[in-house]
Amino acid sequence: MNSFLRENLKLTQTMTPIVYEKKDPKRLMDEEIQTVLEKFPLISLNEMENVQLLDRIDRKYVLPIQKITDVLNDLTEDYRALFVRGRRLNHYRTLYFDTEDFLLYNLHINDRKNRYKVRSREYVDSQSYFLEVKEKTNKGRTVKSRIPIDFPISQMTSEMENWVNSQIPMEDLHFEPKLWTNFTRITLVGINAPERVTLDFNLTVFNDFRAEQMNDIVIAEVKTEKTDQHSPFVEKMKMMHIHPQEFSKYTIGVSEIYDGMKKNKIKPTLLKISKIKREAQLYE
Repeated sequence: MNSFLRENLKLTQTMTPIVYEKKDPKRLMDEEIQTVLEKFPLISLNEMENVQLLDRIDRKYVLPIQKITDVLNDLTEDYRALFVRGRRLNHYRTLYFDTEDFLLYNLHINDRKNRYKVRSREYVDSQSYFLEVKEKTNKGRTVKSRIPIDFPISQMTSEMENWVNSQIPMEDLHFEPKLWTNFTRITLVGINAPERVTLDFNLTVFNDFRAEQMNDIVIAEVKTEKTDQHSPFVEKMKMMHIHPQEFSKYTIGVSEIYDGMKKNKIKPTLLKISKIKREAQLYE
């Protein structure tokens, strides 16, 4: 072996190998979304109090996470982005309650016109907590009632249960915890009309025994006072050929976590989620 080869062999043996860190795709996507959100004018929690829309019309859409930056880029002149303590990406933790026999779940699955969700919600970034009852009326409106609570709960007190029962026109019901969800939310508030758009992603649904991650999807919800109200976000969905899609984190989560649940009504949504997951795998 000549002297040149000997010297290079010595150098190779003493070099520290370069290790390329594989970046987490979820973290990369969050960074891309954050970059786009910096283009939006901002709105604070206090300012958003004027656009609570607790009695409203909801439209939901399910889309691949890869499309969210394209959607946001076209909306920077139409909406303001909520920021909480300097954050545009806000984190939510929710615990859903139901009866032992899943009465509220089955009201939804059986397509009852008046149906309810009961949950405690933790707004992680603002460190605020609420007990909420969400009603879908027979006229297609969503009405949300809520009371503040002092801390996150895992069980209802008798006083909490009494309040929930006062919001639901049925015989007194006993509620138990059924499903946790964690997710990240973007909240956009209309500049020219009373409208809110929420974009939820990084969704995890779980109980004490099982968990399911849904990192490939975004659940968008458009909240307006009237059905015929103009919405730039809805127009963007039409341009992208993305149609309204029923989606309930509670019913989808229960169907994924608990065995033997009736699923007929939500099968189209479950199929769409599966299709998005399959397509996402092609990009990995």
